[in-house]
Amino acid sequence: FKVYRKAFCRTLPIAFEREGEHDGIKAYWFAIQENAFESSLDDPSTSCYCRNGKCLPKGLGDISPCWYNIPFAVSLPHFYKGDPALVEAVDGLNPTKEKHDAVIIMQPQLGIPMKASIRVQISLLTNVS
Repeated sequence: FKVYRKAFCRTLPIAFEREGEHDGIKAYWFAIQENAFESSLDDPSTSCYCRNGKCLPKGLGDISPCWYNIPFAVSLPHFYKGDPALVEAVDGLNPTKEKHDAVIIMQPQLGIPMKASIRVQISLLTNVS
């Protein structure tokens, strides 16, 4: 399923990840898909997120149009699920699923959210023309 977030200028694809128990109750885990912040000139569904014919690296979503054209990008924390070059460019980053994924745990029969850990990182883009 997809969830629209105005702050991110896009819908976020969320997919079933696994079944298990949360606090002793049967639950389903859902997570933001790896391509949530993708943009590509080759993909008509995401090419609108590229500006001036340039797309951001995998894992970064351009949210500038929704923030008065301030050069902001959204990603998962520590560039989790993003281009490895992003992580390597910053000392001290160590993206892990447990700390940096965005997850929703739902009770399957009633559809009630039992827990939501929606973590994001906002970065200021530099050298943007």
